[in-house]
Amino acid sequence: VWLRDSDKTKGQMFVKGQLTGVASDRCMVAHADGGAVVAKAPGEVYPANPADDAPGDHSALIHLNEPCILENTRQRYAKDEIYTYTGRILVALNPFKMISGLYGPESMAKYAKQDPSKTGPHVFAVAERAYVQMLKSKKDQSICMSGESGARKTETNKQLMMFLAKRAAKDGNVEA
Repeated sequence: VWLRDSDKTKGQMFVKGQLTGVASDRCMVAHADGGAVVAKAPGEVYPANPADDAPGDHSALIHLNEPCILENTRQRYAKDEIYTYTGRILVALNPFKMISGLYGPESMAKYAKQDPSKTGPHVFAVAERAYVQMLKSKKDQSICMSGESGARKTETNKQLMMFLAKRAAKDGNVEA
């Protein structure tokens, strides 16, 4: 289970624990780090997902709550998987470093002309979905990008536009 962290000095919002018992109005939880057993109201204890379960879509989590979403995001980020879906919304994290192969020609080829639901979360999958929908419906499509200053929205938009230009160009000739 997850508990709100009462020790704010660690910089964590939630800590893991083990449910040891349930009374009528209290849950007994032992802190995972070997700490003391604490009594919490049921609304203060959040079910946890299996360890090392980090799906590419938050919606696929068994338990969908704030600490589980944060932990899924943390696990994926630790593996340089900076993109995660929440349904049809793409969540992107700034990696604060270059990640090899994230945007190169091989990556573009992986997403071009592929079903985005089968390729995993990526800005190229979002671009492919919009491009295919535009061709099918013969209507304009839009992609909304938002985030804080420094979140790399401009870099992500450059990659998205490069993908769309390459995808739309005849024979892959972007200059044409």
